Amino acid sequence: MKKASILCALLMFVLLTSCSNAAKDESKPPKHLYSDEEDYYALLIITSQDADETDWFKWADNNNIRNVNKMTMTQESSSNKAKKQYDYLELEELPSFVVFDRKGVALQTNNEEKMITFLKSQVPESWNH
Repeated sequence: MKKASILCALLMFVLLTSCSNAAKDESKPPKHLYSDEEDYYALLIITSQDADETDWFKWADNNNIRNVNKMTMTQESSSNKAKKQYDYLELEELPSFVVFDRKGVALQTNNEEKMITFLKSQVPESWNH
């Protein structure tokens, strides 16, 4: 009887820890948003539908952004919809710029200039020679 109680308690513990890990994983950004190369970043740019259309690839070229190898751009009808869609991010307002490295979110901001400054500061020194 004692063995059955211990086995039951152990089984419940395993189930509970498995469920809590699954909940933690759901709050993380999906891996396809992460950068897949060392020294490079991936961008998630979330704007409102009424925002001016921007050619983000041209924008990267014009701002001399060389360390971005992946961009995901999306327009949402409202900031509330964006908050639900991207519930793993703590979005406050649109536009939102999220920079991912290989491990996760490296920068999240609503300020485009802050994102540009961050990306330029992360260019490896060896690229400047």
